[in-house]
Amino acid sequence: MENIAASRRRIETKRQLLGHDEAVIDDKGRLRLPKKMEEALGKPFVLWVNKSGLLSAWSEEEWEWQTARASETNMQSEEDDEMLRALGERAEANIKCDAQGRFVIPSRLREFTGLKEGEVELIGMVTHLKTIPKRQAGKA
Repeated sequence: MENIAASRRRIETKRQLLGHDEAVIDDKGRLRLPKKMEEALGKPFVLWVNKSGLLSAWSEEEWEWQTARASETNMQSEEDDEMLRALGERAEANIKCDAQGRFVIPSRLREFTGLKEGEVELIGMVTHLKTIPKRQAGKA
């Protein structure tokens, strides 16, 4: 497994997701990313709903690294199995933005998160982007 110094070098040399912005999910379930966040994610990217029910977006490279680390577990416990199930079941790969920087949040992920039409906060978490409904933003 990668040591802390190697992990830091990897983060320093890749595109980082930084900052905070507001966005709107439209009536078709589309969300428009600010250009800097769209560029940092790359094309295509992965959407995942975490155990708290929040939607996050990951570059394919970062997602592959994170899931590879998770797969290195010895799968001896039910908890390990649940973690891998959550990574697979609540993820959607090959997400792409259109020319206006919009992407559709798949309906099954909207169901997992409870995201509906309206305002959201986009928060750069260095390795990924977190999407929080505006009404919950102060709680994250």
